[in-house]
Amino acid sequence: MKDKKMKYDILGFCSENYTDCYKFSIESWLATNARKIYIYTDGWEGDTKDGRIVFVNITQKDTNWINNVGKKLDCILDYWEREDSIDNFCFLDVDNYITSDISEVFETIKTIGLTRIDLPHKTVSAGNVFLIKNNLSKKFLHEWKALQESHRESQNWPKDHWGVAYDQTSLHELTWNDINNTNEYQITSLVSKIWNCEHNIDKHWLDKIKTNKCKILHFKAHKWKDKKLVDEIKSIVANYDQTKNIVFIMNIKLNDSTGRYTSDRSLPYKFSINSWKYWCDTHNVELFVLEDLILPKEDMSICWQRYYLFDILEANDIDYDQILMVDSDTIVHPNCPNIFEMTDHKYTAVHNEGSYDWILRSIENYSKYIFQGREIKWWDYINGGLQIVNKNHKQFFSSMIDLYNNNKNKLIQMQDTYHTGTDQTPLNFMLQMNDVDTKLLPYEFNMTDMTRKEILNNDLTMTNVGWIYHFNALPDNHNSQKTMYWMKKTYEYFYGSLEKI
Repeated sequence: MKDKKMKYDILGFCSENYTDCYKFSIESWLATNARKIYIYTDGWEGDTKDGRIVFVNITQKDTNWINNVGKKLDCILDYWEREDSIDNFCFLDVDNYITSDISEVFETIKTIGLTRIDLPHKTVSAGNVFLIKNNLSKKFLHEWKALQESHRESQNWPKDHWGVAYDQTSLHELTWNDINNTNEYQITSLVSKIWNCEHNIDKHWLDKIKTNKCKILHFKAHKWKDKKLVDEIKSIVANYDQTKNIVFIMNIKLNDSTGRYTSDRSLPYKFSINSWKYWCDTHNVELFVLEDLILPKEDMSICWQRYYLFDILEANDIDYDQILMVDSDTIVHPNCPNIFEMTDHKYTAVHNEGSYDWILRSIENYSKYIFQGREIKWWDYINGGLQIVNKNHKQFFSSMIDLYNNNKNKLIQMQDTYHTGTDQTPLNFMLQMNDVDTKLLPYEFNMTDMTRKEILNNDLTMTNVGWIYHFNALPDNHNSQKTMYWMKKTYEYFYGSLEKI
C-alpha cells in the first residue's frame, strides 16, 4: 500500500507579553499532524517536553503591537532558508486555535492560500498564510516584503490597534492586484468561515462555529482570556465528531438473466465497497451500503432511487452531518484526503470530464422534452456518481423525486429513445434551475472516462494523478468482465488480495 501522507510545518510569532496566548493555542497546534511547530520569539523560550516545538529567537523585545505585526514576514523568510524546512508550511497568528488537522489545505493550493479574499468588506488576512515552497511563492514573499517596507517607511497605515497594520495592507494590495491582473501567483482563496472564523459578537461567533465546524478559530481581541467563552467553544468543538459523516453506496443485487441488471454486473462492486470501507475507517466515517430496492425497478430505475437517500438514513435511525453518495464502480486511493473537509458545507461534486458530445446531446434532448427549452451551463455540468450533500439538501432531493413522479413516462421514453442517461442530466438541470449553491472539486476526486484520457492502462497511470477512480465509460461498458478486470487490478495494487466476503 502506498503511503503519501502530507507533511507540513506550522510557524507562529509570539512576543513575551503574549505568552499566555501561546499557552492557550499551542495545545491545539500540537493536536494536529504537523511535523514541527516553529515559535519565533523576542528572546523568551517556553518549557516544553514535546520535541516538535522549535523556539527561534528572531528579534529584540518590543511590546508595540504595530512593530510586532511586521515580524511575521521575517519569520516566514527565515523558515524558508532553514535547512530543515519542508515544502508545505503555514504561518498562523498565535491567537489562532486549530480544531482539527489542516493537512488538506496543502492538497488544494498550488502556491499560496489566503483567507478573507471571499469577504470584500475586509482586508486579506496576514494571520493565516499557507504556502507551497516554490519559485512563485518565494517571489510573492519578496514582493510582499518590498511593499511592507514601503508602507512602514511612509507610515501610511491606520495607527490604531484595531486598524489595519502595514503588513496586512501590503498583503491585501499585492493579492488583489494579482487577482485582478496577471494571476501570476495562482493564489487560492480559502473559505474564511472555515479557515479563519471570527466575529465581534460572541453569540454570532458561537453560531458560526456550530454551523460550519470551523477548522481555525481566530480568538482576536484577547478572547482567549474569557474562560466562559473558551469553555463553551471547546464544548462545541468536542462535539464535532458526535455526528458522523456517511459514505452511501448502492449495491443492488438483481438476478435478471439479460440486460442492465444481470446478476454478475454487481460482482466487481465488492472491490469498491472494501476500498471505501478502508477509507471510512481511516477518517472515522460510517459506510452505508444499500442492497435492496426502494421501489421495483420497473417503477423507478436504480439511479433515480438514490434520491430517497435522506428517507433511507432516517428510516434506519442514522444521524449524519454530510453524506457522500458515490457510485459502486469507484475505487478510492487509501490516502485520499478527507473530502468532507473540502465542501464548505455546500452541495459538492466534480465537473463531468467525459464525452462532451454525449453531454451536449443529453442537455439538448432533456431541454426539449422535459424542461421546456431551458438551457444550462455545460461547463458546470457535474457527474452524478459522486455527490456530497447535507440536511440542507433534503428538500432538493424531494424535488428530484417529484420531478420523476410527474414526468415518469416521458423520462423512461427519453432514456430508451435517446440513450442520454437517466438521472444525471435532469439533476444538472434541477441544480442550476434552483440555483443550488454548489462547490466543484477538481477532477482527481472523480476520475471519470479514464480510457478516453489514456490513463487507464496496465501501468495504472491514473493512480499517480488522482484519488478516486470511476470505472465508467469503458469500451463495451456492459461487459462486467472488463469492469471486474480493472477494478480488481486497481484494488489489489493498493490493498492486496481480497478474500471472499
